[in-house]
Amino acid sequence: MKLEFQALDEQRPVSRASPFVSPLLEALRAGRARIARGWCQGKYRNNLGDAVAWCARGAVYDDELAVMALWKILKDYSTLPQYGVARYNDNPYTTQADILSLYDRAIAAEERSPLCFDYDWK
Repeated sequence: MKLEFQALDEQRPVSRASPFVSPLLEALRAGRARIARGWCQGKYRNNLGDAVAWCARGAVYDDELAVMALWKILKDYSTLPQYGVARYNDNPYTTQADILSLYDRAIAAEERSPLCFDYDWK
């Protein structure tokens, strides 16, 4: 990573990285990483010896905003009737790739506009 320096202080590096990463984006990225390492259906979490597999909902279990972001993306992009993130995950036709794609869409939306999700659930 190339660092740049401010004109007034040659010793202090300045990063081009955005100074703000939303907590939602961090939660979605962490959830996606869990799913990429191991995915399961029928449980929020499945211990497989030394490995752990997660469902789409379980990977962000403690973060309701992340769950709502996934639900919003699911409603906007899926052609299947939806009853929630966990039920979509447990659908016999849903694959790990489908869940990773769901996370990718939510992450991309949040990267484009931090805290962009409008939660008007009426």
